[in-house]
Amino acid sequence: MDVLEAIMTRQMVPGVKQDPIPRDTIERLLEAAVRAPNHYLNQPWRFIVISGKAREELGAIFEASLREQMKDEPDEKKVEGQAMGERTKMLRAPVVIAVGVKQDPDDKRIPAFENVAATAAATQNLLLAAHGLGLGAYWRSGNNVFDPKVKEWLGLAPEDELISFVYLGYPDADGEQRPRRDRESIDDKTRWLGFDS
Repeated sequence: MDVLEAIMTRQMVPGVKQDPIPRDTIERLLEAAVRAPNHYLNQPWRFIVISGKAREELGAIFEASLREQMKDEPDEKKVEGQAMGERTKMLRAPVVIAVGVKQDPDDKRIPAFENVAATAAATQNLLLAAHGLGLGAYWRSGNNVFDPKVKEWLGLAPEDELISFVYLGYPDADGEQRPRRDRESIDDKTRWLGFDS
């Protein structure tokens, strides 16, 4: 599959099997991720690969965080339902890669947003590589990316940012599928300046 084909055919695949993914396959994805452009080659991305029981441990952190956020919610059924969802969220795929951004407040050369942009580019590389290798991948964020306890469990510093959880697995034909959605025309999103002169 060439690069343009990968870009044009990649889509989020939430329905994946629980079959394990070999570590060397994940390493190939990460090697592709780190080829993303970044200012001064500071390589701000951080990848935390979560599998096995570690998914349950992080799910417990998600659940505790949600319960704290909902401590004033009078509807106990609502709290329990959402807590169960948080607890099992990480079990949707056999491997989840948390993607963080290492921020260095003392490095005045690089605005913080450039580190986030570079890490987002690395995440896109990872998604394209997964597609090219026949894996299903799904980029999720949500409130957990802002939770200090989640960041701490993942080994990120308070000043670092967490931008995504990438769920990975082999596509399951019987699992949840997302229909391909068309993009708006580039004509509606593009201005051409000086191109016709």
